[in-house]
Amino acid sequence: MKKVRRVCLLLFLAGVLLFPFLNVCCGANPRITISNPPDGDKTRIEDLVNKVNKMSDVKFDFLTYSFKDGNVTIEIDMVDYKNLTQKGRQRLMQLTLSTVQNNEVSRINRNKIYNFIADEDVAVSSLVRQLSDDVRADFAGAYSYFKPFGTGLGIFLGFMVLAIMAALGLTIVFDLSYITIPLVQLGLEKKKNHGKPWGVSIEAWKAVEEAESKSGSDYANPLFVYFRSKSKQMVAISLCLLYLVSGQLYNFIADVMDYFRGLLP
Repeated sequence: MKKVRRVCLLLFLAGVLLFPFLNVCCGANPRITISNPPDGDKTRIEDLVNKVNKMSDVKFDFLTYSFKDGNVTIEIDMVDYKNLTQKGRQRLMQLTLSTVQNNEVSRINRNKIYNFIADEDVAVSSLVRQLSDDVRADFAGAYSYFKPFGTGLGIFLGFMVLAIMAALGLTIVFDLSYITIPLVQLGLEKKKNHGKPWGVSIEAWKAVEEAESKSGSDYANPLFVYFRSKSKQMVAISLCLLYLVSGQLYNFIADVMDYFRGLLP
């Protein structure tokens, strides 16, 4: 008797431990039957189901239909639907509801199908409808207001590119003069006691300071130190200017947005 109790207890514990990892599927997929629809609705419902399954990028038929005794039955594949990610569910639900809403099925039957699909996942369907109505960014409308300023902004950005390149070139020349010409270095440091001279970049000043601190113990080339720290800034500026000049700046911003899109549920 004790052995039987132990076996039952072990089976019970095993079931408790394994239950969260089991994918239990019970019951049939939800269905809705539309009784005696008009002849035109039968064809439209067929087109509706085919359009949803064709437009969606999932690997299963989300909707299926059947005709029997003059009635139309629509079935939803909720088993495969629940295996999708949250983002996949939202995309599929949005596509399906939008297709139903814009279909030419009679208003009564269209509302029945729409509510039937939306009720199967109320959380996702409510979120999709709320986002579609309230918080979707209207980039086309925004661009229509921005377009008159596009030419002027392009000229301004072009001028800024030339100004940045000229300023960067002058800064590098001035830094190299400070590093390599003792008279320039002495004249600038007299005006600023043990501080960064005016007009000299932090990279050039740090390079000279590092070379002087290692004097007599370990040789450090100030030019190498300067370009080692300055190269990061030059690469970042060059990439930004490259995207700006080639007209790919907004594509770059869109790529950055895609990287962070996975942070949203």
